Amino acid sequence: MKLRKNLSRMIAGAAVAMLAAFGTVGAANAHDYLTGSSPENGASVKSSPKDITMTFSAELQQLSGTDSTVVALSQAGKKIPTTASTKGTTVTVVPDAELASGEYTLAVRVISSDGHPVEDSISFTVDVPASAAASAPVSQTAAASNSADEPTVQPVQPVQDLGAGMNPVVWIIAGVVVLGGVIAVLVKFMRNTK
Repeated sequence: MKLRKNLSRMIAGAAVAMLAAFGTVGAANAHDYLTGSSPENGASVKSSPKDITMTFSAELQQLSGTDSTVVALSQAGKKIPTTASTKGTTVTVVPDAELASGEYTLAVRVISSDGHPVEDSISFTVDVPASAAASAPVSQTAAASNSADEPTVQPVQPVQDLGAGMNPVVWIIAGVVVLGGVIAVLVKFMRNTK
């Protein structure tokens, strides 16, 4: 009788462990995803956008004390300086200067509503008409020529490298939450079998 009870507990424990494992896989498939952007992926715009937005399927998490949103705007392999902010489901990226004609890629890494990091990217082309570029104010042209000696772009980092700057506290919190859930299920099961 005792052996039978122990065997049933071991089977139940294994079942709970399998459910926890499959539950984790299911949660991994439930990450938020990119639903839209402005400019749209693959679009061509006639002027430099004042800001670039990427909208996700659910509210993104913001963790205090960490860079929970990491962005990289690049053109021809060079990183363009930007300022990024996240509010609700939207990441807004503002270039520090007007974007010249060319193809751009914006890669982002955010914290999904389920606590997991999510990466995505869009590409768009800025195609400023030659007449608009030629009629730029002299002050802007002079400022651009004065700053030509100063490098304004940095080598672009792959999105995988950008995540290395994410605080490890995020990973520890996620691990503690998963472990706590498994322990709670096991304790409840053991109490019910007594």
